[in-house]
Amino acid sequence: IKTGLIFPASISIVKVGACSCWKCANNADDQTPPYNGTTDGVMESRYFGIYVREKAADHRVEELEMEVRRLNRIKSALVTASNDSTIIVDEGGIIQSVSEATLRQFGYERDELVGENVRVLMTSDHARNHDAYMRFYFKTGIQRVIGQRREFKAKKKDGTLYPIELGVAEIE
Repeated sequence: IKTGLIFPASISIVKVGACSCWKCANNADDQTPPYNGTTDGVMESRYFGIYVREKAADHRVEELEMEVRRLNRIKSALVTASNDSTIIVDEGGIIQSVSEATLRQFGYERDELVGENVRVLMTSDHARNHDAYMRFYFKTGIQRVIGQRREFKAKKKDGTLYPIELGVAEIE
């Protein structure tokens, strides 16, 4: 290192290719090809990628991964313990997690909801426009539903519609 600082590191060397043209082998502009004792008289150049990763960085990555796992356990506990229906969706509207209350209220099993679009819980008019609502929000940042309480109708697994109070919060 230019500063002379010594630090623990892991090093990986990977062969990424080879070139047998005499210019690459010689790495010079003269016109005399080098001789390496092979029958074709051309030396082969090999190219290697060298990756150096500071061990402290590895340790920090491990610490961050542990913190993410801890926060996921907390999130899961909060969702599970909630008496209200709690649904966590990603930016595409895909359900990532649901509370026990959600399963009871909507009549689904967990594996029937997780991985599905949240539209399955909406009336057809809201389901039809939901993706456009989300695109509008991500494009403009204008919050029409986030941070507000609204009354809607939701759709249970059996198709029954019932009134709900909807609150949406963004998790950053």
